[in-house]
Order: sequence, then structure tokens, then C-alpha cells
Amino acid sequence: NLKINHRLSHHARFNLSLFLKDIGMTLNESISFWQEEYSKPSKCGGKCSHSWQKNGPKYIYSIRHLYGLEGKRANYCSPSCSKIQNNNLGPSEEGGCPFLTFDHCRLKNSLDPSVVQNQEDFEKVLFLTSQSKPMAACKFYRKTLMKTASVTSLTDKEHKTPVEYFVILHKHFSLDFR
Repeated sequence: NLKINHRLSHHARFNLSLFLKDIGMTLNESISFWQEEYSKPSKCGGKCSHSWQKNGPKYIYSIRHLYGLEGKRANYCSPSCSKIQNNNLGPSEEGGCPFLTFDHCRLKNSLDPSVVQNQEDFEKVLFLTSQSKPMAACKFYRKTLMKTASVTSLTDKEHKTPVEYFVILHKHFSLDFR
């Protein structure tokens, strides 16, 4: 939604900012990232009137707060998978675990084509999500991605946070946010 609407709800922005911080995005990179998105016109149909031009200092303060440089100077960390899964999202909120909150069509559009094109693997992901087993679906999806890329050394490694998930895949696919 961010790349389409150029806006996120408060909680989605908060969680994404923490995730990016935890995978290594610097404060200046984070400020630039949010400034770039929030300087673009909102496509939220009037639901969001915030913009970088009007609210830049507020956004900078919030980002600095997440990095422990403002307010109570706490070291905030991104939430665990279980916390994300247990968070009841409202109908207009973004975020959440895709293996729990996305319908089958949206999930299909979000997954890597190599997994979707393998009917057996994709059906197993859908089955696990329909059984309300998001961690099992996520782990199976990750194992399938790594198997498709002929990577087997860490396919059984557990993850409990989106950051751990990213780190496991980053080691094998050279993922980068920059």
C-alpha cells in the first residue's frame, strides 16, 4: 500500500520503521525514505491529509524517537511474528501477517512467482493459511523459496520475527533495502 498510496496508517508506519531500523537502515536513510514517500500526493481518497511538507518536523521527531534519540530514549524493536499475528487490525489498517490476514488472491499476488507456479507448493501454502497456521505457512514458503534457489543449509532454521526471516533470506539471496 505504501508504494501505491504513499501513506500508511500510524501503526503500519511505526512497525515498518522499526523493521527497517532493525535490519540496518540508518536514521538518515529512514528520514529520506519517509520524506520521499510522504512528499508524494496521497492516493488514499481523502482519508489522509498528512504530508511531509506540512508535517515534516513531526515525522522527523517520530523517526528519531524510534531510534532512541528523542522522548524517553527507549530502544524500540520491531514486533515478533506472534505479536503481529495477535494484533487485531481494523478494516482500514494495513500490516499484519500476510499468511493470516491476506485472502488467497492477495496472497498469490504477494508471493514469489516460483512458489505460485508450483501448484503443489502453492496449494500447501493456501492449505496452511486456511487452517490458521501462519507460522507453518510462512516457514513452508521460506523453505520452498530456498529449495527453488538450491539453497538448503538454513531451510530448517526457525524465525520468530520478520527481522530473523529477512536475515535468513538475506544470507542466501543478497536482499537489500537500499
